[in-house]
Amino acid sequence: MSVADPSSIWPPAGSDMGELIRHMDWGNTALGPIRQWSTSLRIALASALDSPLPTVVLWGPDLIQLYNDAYRPLLGLRHPAAMGQATQACWPEVWHFNEPIYRRVLGTGERVHLEDQEYIIEPSGICETRYFTITYTPARDEFGTVCGVLVVARETTRRVLAERENVALYKTTRLAADQLRQMFDQAPSFMAL
Repeated sequence: MSVADPSSIWPPAGSDMGELIRHMDWGNTALGPIRQWSTSLRIALASALDSPLPTVVLWGPDLIQLYNDAYRPLLGLRHPAAMGQATQACWPEVWHFNEPIYRRVLGTGERVHLEDQEYIIEPSGICETRYFTITYTPARDEFGTVCGVLVVARETTRRVLAERENVALYKTTRLAADQLRQMFDQAPSFMAL
């Protein structure tokens, strides 16, 4: 009985991005053919593919992107070219912000967590302001060496904008109430009655 080529059965079936990864020609990328991928990369990627949250594995010195189904909508028109692409090439408009975070995670193994972080991105060719709660964690090999960054992002744009709208509405209502109170305070007493 012969052993099947691991790249033909890995990653396991069950996700669109897993299917895309399985059928890509990785030999032309910095990661090389799937059969040569390290166990630690495979484990990090399998965890990302299984996650219900938008998750991307950035692997190696070039931070090559491998992402799950939930991350795909964040890419807009950048998908499918983003799969296997260096994150700097995929997201140049936020590289100035992300690069120091990636270097920190890669260099120290430190985790970085940001709540409702503003990003100005162009996933569909149009500049958009979006907000994300995002976590950058080290992806380690079997020796504990940090080989990549695992990024989990949850878009919070709707909530952030709704909260801002509520605050603005509250301030407007408060101002109107103060003006009405001042009008009654300054009015002759018979008008107030």
